[in-house]
Amino acid sequence: MAIPSTRKRPDPDLSQLIRYCDQQPRPGQRVFYFCAEIGMHFGVYEGDTWFGGECGDIDRDVTHWAPESTAFPAEILCRYCAPSERLSEDNNVD
Repeated sequence: MAIPSTRKRPDPDLSQLIRYCDQQPRPGQRVFYFCAEIGMHFGVYEGDTWFGGECGDIDRDVTHWAPESTAFPAEILCRYCAPSERLSEDNNVD
């Protein structure tokens, strides 16, 4: 499955995120990840620059990430792959 475009959603505040080039998640860690082309998604860091989730896999394009415990406004999260408890009923973007 291709990762859905996130052009309709605002970008996150990158100051809340960790730059991938500064620190990488642990393999198997559940994280939010961001790249400019697709926006913010949720999944697992597979290791060796790979992130994967319900919306598909991405390699090498992720610039920022955050642990799953990080709080983000629902409107920036992908409604297909974000943990359901993070989304409100009226989150009808995408």
